[in-house]
Amino acid sequence: MRRGLDWERVGEREFSAKEGRAKPVGKPWVSKVSLSGSQFEIGSESEGYKIYMELTYQILSWSVVLLTILAAFASGGAIITGKILDKRKEIQIAELQPRTLTDTQRSELLNIIAEQSGKIGFYSRLMDGESSDFADSLASVFAEAGWTVAPTIHTSLNDFPGFLSIFVTGENLGPTASFICESLQRIGMDCHPENIKDSSLGGVRELDTVYVVVGRKR
Repeated sequence: MRRGLDWERVGEREFSAKEGRAKPVGKPWVSKVSLSGSQFEIGSESEGYKIYMELTYQILSWSVVLLTILAAFASGGAIITGKILDKRKEIQIAELQPRTLTDTQRSELLNIIAEQSGKIGFYSRLMDGESSDFADSLASVFAEAGWTVAPTIHTSLNDFPGFLSIFVTGENLGPTASFICESLQRIGMDCHPENIKDSSLGGVRELDTVYVVVGRKR
């Protein structure tokens, strides 16, 4: 062995630099090395090594836990963001779709207005295809229920965003007008009175008729 090194204990054997032989000892595996006056210990049972390994294990354990939590938050955030975007997309698509009566609305309206009869007509906005189609779909339900339906007039200048209103061309039509408006409200339509000027409608109207004025899509 080289000079300057004094191996006192290695494993369970004791070595002497002078004798060059080993004899068993009853202590754990610890090496104590002296080098130029300095001394340090190595070995699986040294206190410093045990503390180092315990700290390393704890750090790694907490790192795994932290990464798992962060991954869960990231995943949850992505799901929430995705749902928000999907909801916005649904709203945008709905805004682009024309108004229609669902099968349930059509069936309910048919049953309600079948209790009474009268003469009805519809106005749609000038040069508004969506308003015109919706007016025609409403007119078809009243025709099926046995009402007298005047031809739809497509010359209204009234905006009426998202709702319906009533215009009459005769006397004593108040009860019929109220019945029609309330029937539409019962299936979820927004129908309420408005001050409608005769000049804002145009077209050739029939007498003694309740007209439903359809506004634009909201």
